[in-house]
Amino acid sequence: MRGLVAVGIACGLALSGMAQAQEATRTGMDCVYNDLIPSAPMVAEVFLDEEHDEQAIAEAGRLVDVAVQRCAIRHAYKPGQPEAVAEIGVYASVIDFLGERLMVAGASEEAVDALIATYDTLTDAEVDKLFALDWRSDAAFFGRLEKAVLDAGVPDIGIAIDSAMIILELRAKVGQSSYLFAMADKEGALPQAQ
Repeated sequence: MRGLVAVGIACGLALSGMAQAQEATRTGMDCVYNDLIPSAPMVAEVFLDEEHDEQAIAEAGRLVDVAVQRCAIRHAYKPGQPEAVAEIGVYASVIDFLGERLMVAGASEEAVDALIATYDTLTDAEVDKLFALDWRSDAAFFGRLEKAVLDAGVPDIGIAIDSAMIILELRAKVGQSSYLFAMADKEGALPQAQ
């Protein structure tokens, strides 16, 4: 599963498959994601469940902070890049966690691959909608995505569909953070997200 997100992490770069993964590793874009592998389930659960106690939230934050610090030393990030790699690491870890949850719910690995690929079929306007807090209230848009995730092979179970929708939303956020990371690398400062 982890390879699915690793290849997609650099989606803000104009490269293909293996070149994206190699570029993400070379620049350190995927460093926090890779460093979080041992603690990814815990970080993902805290991200997804607002009812965790303060100790669990603090521990997840500490794990991310430590990974960012280690990666910053290895890659000499420019201003703004540590924040971007922290977001990429957390979002990508949650995507992997939810992909595993989908397989437990009955989706095949091929179905999870197809779900991840569904994101690439979205128009720019549709991706923009995923950033709205109430994007799920757009019945037509939600219905189109629901049909797409079911067509991809996601089981028609509430938790599976919800997990798939979160994956699509987080893919948009990984894309935005990847883009901001790349822009900071080129410009030396991170542009502000809107």
